[in-house]
Amino acid sequence: MDWRDNLSLANTVNVLRSDVLESAFRTFRRRAFDPNRRLDIVFVDTCGVGEGSVDGGGPCREFLRLLLKSMMESQYFVGPQNSRSLALNSLAFSRGNYKMLGMIFAVCLVHGGVGPCVLSRRMFAQLSGLPAPPVDITEVDDFELREQLDNIKRAETLEEARSAMMEASNSLSMLGCPFQGFEPRREG
Repeated sequence: MDWRDNLSLANTVNVLRSDVLESAFRTFRRRAFDPNRRLDIVFVDTCGVGEGSVDGGGPCREFLRLLLKSMMESQYFVGPQNSRSLALNSLAFSRGNYKMLGMIFAVCLVHGGVGPCVLSRRMFAQLSGLPAPPVDITEVDDFELREQLDNIKRAETLEEARSAMMEASNSLSMLGCPFQGFEPRREG
């Protein structure tokens, strides 16, 4: 079977307008889903009855546009509307939702030419393999963690730095940076 055979086959996507992202997750998780095949979109109501439109491209473009909007407004992204970054959600990570979001991005680009124009500069750079801009504490969405990092950054003495690091040790540990304390080097 070559790639031209996939053109006649399609992924049927039943979309509930009130939950576009979950509709996409259900579809993309199906074993039979093939991102190389075209998408046939059917908008349905809560009872599963279709709206009656034939997908000649319009419903597909509308679905992809609504899907990207729904993704950017979801729990998976944080930050201002014009500079979104991924949220830290360990449950979503363990369920494979971030991998699914990546597949959704790719399908939106390939099948509809619709791309997310709201990603932060850092997120865009990381996705495209470009050098990321310098790190800025203001990018940290969690207020408590941002405050702890700022306290470490502002420390002027070793004792202030040690105290700020101890205060942030639980947060740093959850981020994969365990802090055991440190002893100053002694000249011998």
